Amino acid sequence: MTDFHSWFFASWILCYLTISKCSDGIVQGFEGESVILPCKYDSKYHGKCPICWMIGDIPNMGCGNEIIGSDGDKVVRKKSYRYQLGGEIRHGDVSLTILNIKKTDSGKYGCRIHVPGLFNDEMYYVHLIVNDAIIPTTWETTSMSSSTSEHETTGVFSTAITEGTCVCLYVNICDSM
Repeated sequence: MTDFHSWFFASWILCYLTISKCSDGIVQGFEGESVILPCKYDSKYHGKCPICWMIGDIPNMGCGNEIIGSDGDKVVRKKSYRYQLGGEIRHGDVSLTILNIKKTDSGKYGCRIHVPGLFNDEMYYVHLIVNDAIIPTTWETTSMSSSTSEHETTGVFSTAITEGTCVCLYVNICDSM
């Protein structure tokens, strides 16, 4: 490796470590589902810390476009009932649950943990990808019946086939004795 390449690589690493303040993660879900965006901190070491979740970039100070916030014990602010902190907040689990996700919920979310002291805050990014709801594209239907000496059952067995997913449904039409 030439001196220039060594210098460039060392400079890039130094620059990356200097400006990189966050971890990134990706969570995927389907419309209508609930998802959990992870965010945890060491509450035994730091004690109870105020936190906030926001949509978009985490600003240098504060919470930006905040959607939910905690004082370290409980939720004290939230923009919508759909946003919840379902983990044990006091023990550092401040993961965000979003109920009934929509395509418009897709995007970057930031979790800021206000750790005491200057420039000690922990920050995490989670990218949420919301896929279309699972809607069957093909239905296969088969009639079937079974009988024993005591009673007879007739029904319809349906299979919904989507890309990479199979949902099976049995509907009991008639059960006679």
